[in-house]
Amino acid sequence: MSEKPPQFERPPIPVYGNLPEEVKERISDEFQQKFREGELTELSDELLEQIKNLEYDKRTFELDFIETANRVINNLREKYGLPAFDVPGKNIHIIPPELFRKLSAQPFTAFHDYRRQLIFADADKLRYSDNKLSSASLLFHEMSHLKGFLSLDARMTKGRTAKKKPKDPTEE
Repeated sequence: MSEKPPQFERPPIPVYGNLPEEVKERISDEFQQKFREGELTELSDELLEQIKNLEYDKRTFELDFIETANRVINNLREKYGLPAFDVPGKNIHIIPPELFRKLSAQPFTAFHDYRRQLIFADADKLRYSDNKLSSASLLFHEMSHLKGFLSLDARMTKGRTAKKKPKDPTEE
């Protein structure tokens, strides 16, 4: 079984491309820091303030779902030789629908943001009914994305760094 990193530390993210090794290491470190701190970054000050003020506290059963999802996904990661790590509750933001729509133009209930190492969920859709299993499934799904394999291809092009990355739902 692989050794689990310290609580709320994600394993290093491999960075490939034609950049110097120290730059690749810095990029990987930045992703690890975002995950560890769970801080909202790279959004407008107005949006950051709205999220901080309007975000809902997680209910006890949602915290239980997060803990259980961490355990189940870690078992799968370890089965396939990948290191286990836990997503902290502070990296999951349950927000009002009008605020959620500012982050995603798509009709999602939730999405993971690999660049910020966070998950955002529309509170109305997540908590729409008394079906807690549906909420658990949704949180599990997004956590499986955030805990899934991530590597980056970063290259120097015409004097600047360009990162090739997966499509980001917040950019649409």
